[in-house]
Amino acid sequence: MHHKQNGGGNVPLSITAVKGVIMANCAKYTMSATGHMFDHYGRQMDKNVNRSNKDIDVNRTYLNYNLAPERTKKIGENEISMSQKEILEKRLSEVSRLNRKDVNVMCDWVLTVPKDFGGDAKKFFESAYDFYANRYGEENVISSWVHMDETTPHMHFSFVPVINRDGKECLCDKDVINKLKICIKRLPVSCPNPHL
Repeated sequence: MHHKQNGGGNVPLSITAVKGVIMANCAKYTMSATGHMFDHYGRQMDKNVNRSNKDIDVNRTYLNYNLAPERTKKIGENEISMSQKEILEKRLSEVSRLNRKDVNVMCDWVLTVPKDFGGDAKKFFESAYDFYANRYGEENVISSWVHMDETTPHMHFSFVPVINRDGKECLCDKDVINKLKICIKRLPVSCPNPHL
């Protein structure tokens, strides 16, 4: 496996299999960067929106889906779906954290279907979702959008990086996304490379 960490801001940690079997990267985001990412994850089919990513085929956007469970809030007598921002803000209100603008409040794993993968892409992403949700905690999941409208199908698994420190839940991206820990973990998905 090849692992690299580029310097600067929200540059992702990348994991690429030797033969290009699985590609995954993880980026960290401050609160000010999350809105743009939420727009990207849950984009709607709108031919009038000018997308900077020219690989998006708006005629296929309806094929995108979110694997994360729907979270709701009560407004009067009605239950309505929470936005990704509301899910993030709710979880942040439940954990201990520093109140600074430079604190990373969200992480995003992007997992790409292997080029030569002959299996069911939906099952691949479901298996990956189960792995990540188990690893980082279902309560920390913001969303898990699968994009089928780009050149290569991929999943954005976004979550709040929370650890348990002495019985107290704390926001800590540095402990949750640790380069050494990531290097020794393996994805339990059906793929040609059993070493991931």
